[in-house]
Amino acid sequence: MDRVRFGRALGYGARHAAKTVAKAAAAASAPNPSRAAGEGAAARRPSEVNESAVGTGPTVQERAAQAGRNVRVVSQQARQASGALLQPVKRFSRVVGLQVTGGFFALIALAMATGAWKVRDALHRGVTSHEAIRLYVYIGVGAVFAYFAVSSFVRAERR
Repeated sequence: MDRVRFGRALGYGARHAAKTVAKAAAAASAPNPSRAAGEGAAARRPSEVNESAVGTGPTVQERAAQAGRNVRVVSQQARQASGALLQPVKRFSRVVGLQVTGGFFALIALAMATGAWKVRDALHRGVTSHEAIRLYVYIGVGAVFAYFAVSSFVRAERR
C-alpha cells in the first residue's frame, strides 16, 4: 500500500470518526424535549408544590429507559468511530506484516541459494554423495521459501 492510498484511508477514517463524535456530543448536549415543559414551573418556585405539574413530567422508569437508550446510542456511535478509525490502520498493518514476512522468507531463500552455490560442484561427484544430497536439500528448501516469499508479496499487493 503506497503512502497516498494509506493517507487517504487514514484521512477518511479520521473524518468519519470526528463526524461521529460531533453527532454524539450534539445528541448528548441537546435538551430533553419531554422535560422542558415541566422544569420551567418547578424551577421558578422550588418551595411551592404545583399540583397541576405533579405527574406531568417523565417518571423514573421513563427517565431510566431514556438514559439506557442514550447509552446504547453513544456506545454504538463510539464503535462506529473506532471501526472507521482502526480499519485503515488494521489493513495497513496487515500489508506491512505480509511484506516483512515475505522479506524474511526471501532472506532464507537467499541463504539456501548461497549454500547451494557453494556445493554446486557436488554434481560431478555423483548423485548419491553427501554433498549432492546437501545440494538437493538446499535447492528444495530454497525453492519452498522463495515460493513463500513471492506469495506473501503477491498477497500484500492484492490488499
